[in-house]
This record gives sequence, structure tokens and C-alpha cells, in this order.
Amino acid sequence: MSKIEVNVRERIVKITEQIYTEEHSVTLKSIVNLASTYRSLGKLKEAEEIEVPALEIRTRVLGKEHPSTLESMANLACTYQYLGKWKEAEEIEVLTLEIRSRVLGKEHPYTLESMANLACTYQDLGKQKEAEEFGVLVLEIRTRVLGKEHPDTLRSMANLACTYKNLGRFKMAEELEVPALDIITRVLGKEHPDTLKSIINLACTYRSLGRLKEAEELEVPA
Repeated sequence: MSKIEVNVRERIVKITEQIYTEEHSVTLKSIVNLASTYRSLGKLKEAEEIEVPALEIRTRVLGKEHPSTLESMANLACTYQYLGKWKEAEEIEVLTLEIRSRVLGKEHPYTLESMANLACTYQDLGKQKEAEEFGVLVLEIRTRVLGKEHPDTLRSMANLACTYKNLGRFKMAEELEVPALDIITRVLGKEHPDTLKSIINLACTYRSLGRLKEAEELEVPA
């Protein structure tokens, strides 16, 4: 996102506020879009400053279970994650997951997204057992519903492997990272950024297991 795009979206917010009320859905959507732009540019405080009141309005006007309210909750939690406010993120994500599970069902993509986000927050909070619990569940459902080669499934494998490493279970991490790397290499190619990231992760796991030769061979292929 460029500065020009930020200026355009800031202008759109001002115009919609003049035409509609601050509680109108068009105004709130323009605020959500602006916050997303701020977040992509690393302007996290600016994003937080407009997301908090937007969530308050949507909750009051639409109710906690409305899809737009849940969108705002998820967005604000994401901003809190980037800001390192993991406790605040956790509080919102727990509520979002509870509502989405009840309203949409456990296997809905939005519910799984909420589970995955909460698992990441638990990682950051050092709650590795809780992260593992959700990580295992998300991976199981995504593998069954989406298939092993779906990007969301592969992302879940990487996240769970990270949790296992945080728990010192490097062998279990390896068991996820090896097939993930095979799929990513086959689907995306050896030089894709995601492939290279997977190589680095697996090499790190090999080093933790004391298998230095395998790590070196992975990092410097013949």
C-alpha cells in the first residue's frame, strides 16, 4: 500500500462521514478498509485508534453475533497481535471463536481461522499446551475438508510444528515439516519464498535434533 492509497482511503472516510452518520454501514466499512491499510503499512496505533470505536459501534448497533461485528473483532485482535498486546488479542479471539463455533459450526472456514489465530496468540503468550490443542484440531479438520495440499492446511502444519518445537518435541515437528516441504516444493517450486521458508524451518529442526549433516545438506543442496 502506498501513501497515495492511504490518503485516498482517509478521504473516503471523511466523505462517508459527511454523507452518512458514523453508525452507517458504509461509513464503518470505509473505516475497516482504512484500518486494514494502516495495518499493512505498519501503522498499528492508527489502526487501533479507529478499530476500537468501530467495534464498539457495530456491537451496539448490530449485536455481537453479526458477521460485521465479528469481522471487526477479528481485525482488532490481529492489530493487537502485531502490537504485542497478546492478552487483549486473546480476550477478543476467545469470544470470537465461541460465537463463530456456535453460530457457524466448528468446521466453517471463519471458525477455523479463529481457532488458528487463537493458537498463534497462545504461542506468543507461552501457552503452548493450549496452542497445541487448537493446532491439532485445526489441522485435522483442514486436512479432512480441504485436503493435504491446500495452503491453509500447509499453514496449519507449519504452525503446529512451531508449537511442537516450543514444547521441545522436535521429532513431532519433523514429522509435519518433511511432508509439508515435499508438497510445497512440488506445488510451488524450489525457489518459491514459502519453499525456502519451509527449508529453513526443517533445517532448524534437524539442528535441534543434532542432525547437523542433514541440516547442512538441506541448506546447501547439491
